[in-house]
Amino acid sequence: MANHLRQQLREAVATRLIGLTTTSTRVFQSRVYALESGDLPALRVYALSDEVQDATVGTLIGRRCALVIEGCAKAAADLDDVIDTIAKEVEVALATAVTVSGRSIGVLYEGCSIDFDAEAAKPHGLITMNYSATLYHDRATPDAL
Repeated sequence: MANHLRQQLREAVATRLIGLTTTSTRVFQSRVYALESGDLPALRVYALSDEVQDATVGTLIGRRCALVIEGCAKAAADLDDVIDTIAKEVEVALATAVTVSGRSIGVLYEGCSIDFDAEAAKPHGLITMNYSATLYHDRATPDAL
């Protein structure tokens, strides 16, 4: 049995983001991964939620998955530039569909928020980018499209 579709989507997005110029291979699929100074700049990819609605055909449902991609960078004079560069690289990388369960799925950008934590032991900036994708599958197979 394959992994849950939400996990497959998260993994496909994370794989697509590996190798970007600014964050390189520092792409983590966990919101709780403690980023160390040597890990920055980095990306964290995780599912925030999903909404399931009944479709009109038999047991087919649509699952709208909300994904979060966090870009984190060390505090520096050019922090805003680094955060904006991370956002640009992510947006370009996700402009084309990813493959989930053998099918092309579009991942849609829905906006972002930017924050700075000067109180942390290691001050850093954070951009939280919101994306979504809709997956259609049979109720009995949450692991296959």
